[in-house]
Amino acid sequence: MVQQAGSKPQGKKISWEELAKHNVGDDCWMAVRGKVYNVTDWVPKHPGGYDTIVLNGGRDGTQLFEAYHPIKTSLLLQKYYVGEVEYDGEHPYFPPMSPFYIELKQKIENYFIDRKMSPRYAPEMLIRTAGLITFTLLCHYLAITTSSLTISVILAALMGVGCALISFMPVHEGSHASTTESPLVWRLMGAVHDFVNGASFYTWLHQHFLGHHPFTNVTNGSEKGDAIDPDVFTNDPDIRRIKPHQRWYQRYKVQHLYVPVLYGLLGIKYRINDFVITYSLKTNGVIRMNPMTQWHEAMFLGGKAFFVFYRIIAPAIYFVPLWQSILLFVVSDLITSYILAFVFQVNHVIPQAKWPTVDPKTGFVDWDWAKMQIGTTLDYAHGDWMTTFLTGALNYQVTHHLFPYISQVHYPEIAPIIREHCKKYGVEYHVLPTFTDAFKAHIQYLAIMGHDHADFH
Repeated sequence: MVQQAGSKPQGKKISWEELAKHNVGDDCWMAVRGKVYNVTDWVPKHPGGYDTIVLNGGRDGTQLFEAYHPIKTSLLLQKYYVGEVEYDGEHPYFPPMSPFYIELKQKIENYFIDRKMSPRYAPEMLIRTAGLITFTLLCHYLAITTSSLTISVILAALMGVGCALISFMPVHEGSHASTTESPLVWRLMGAVHDFVNGASFYTWLHQHFLGHHPFTNVTNGSEKGDAIDPDVFTNDPDIRRIKPHQRWYQRYKVQHLYVPVLYGLLGIKYRINDFVITYSLKTNGVIRMNPMTQWHEAMFLGGKAFFVFYRIIAPAIYFVPLWQSILLFVVSDLITSYILAFVFQVNHVIPQAKWPTVDPKTGFVDWDWAKMQIGTTLDYAHGDWMTTFLTGALNYQVTHHLFPYISQVHYPEIAPIIREHCKKYGVEYHVLPTFTDAFKAHIQYLAIMGHDHADFH
């Protein structure tokens, strides 16, 4: 039986402060649709692994629970029930699953059942992972051993491409537990981010898995900035204006010129934020950081140390002057940052995307969650295998947001089912012909948001 002794009796109201205390593997509570469940005894048995359930510990996991599980799974929660959570504004909540969403989930589940295939079946992703790691590290080795500075810089740039593709493929798949059924494989894919890219996988899980996916583009509607989705969090003033309700400043008039240039600092920003968020703030916007396990802390600190050693220190000691080692790092990191930034931005920060707002009194977002994922997202270049490969299938972003547990190798086959379903229900589905069109849309959006009182919606 679940350990309930000494905890809240069944049916009792539980505050968010109380819920938040139960956020580790041996004391794990989570809320789904206003009900609190003590899933501590289920943690070691969870088919989705330790991380995906414990990360949701101490918080509302409704959207992720419903996105990752078949509808019937909710019945299994009942034996873990301990009480009702009292809403106090920490996380927004959404209407119950709509017929649109329920029917679509069933269609996608049937797609894999009919083919006797797991949605996580993706052996080619393991091959890609090995190939990308080999390619990236080989480019690095050749860059620091060649006698030609020009060739060295070109190889560093290619390494930057490799690091970006690693982020799009193994790291992204690992963060969504979407390749194989093995939690160990997911952790190892994530560790590549720590050691090869020097960015914390654990911090990324909190930003992306816990923040961005459940609350895509969701804001509090304040002109002073802020957001529920960490990916679009803004301060007041901020370096850019991307939300219609943000306060306007003079410099935004030319943000479409300077902001894309600053995207090259994305890698440095994330690595600094890793320390600030994890050890100082202990929160990424409204997303609280749960305590690290020994594994994740070892990956965090070990990854940072190894990254600095293999990218800068070792090359400077054994192969090239320090200035060249730093130059190669800068070139590589700029390429990685630009690729990641532009691919991420064109999916959600564009004219077609909506900005859902939380009711400040109730915390309610009055929009079906599945329809919101479609309304806040832009697809592009469907059917273009090269774009699909180079973006880690994020050109099928709607598919990814609705079904994050499915491996990206299946997106091109699933997307037509979703588009047809949207047509049936009259749900607008945004897709552009090419990445270039999506890129232009992002720049256009920055330009329009640079005008005083610009407001799309």
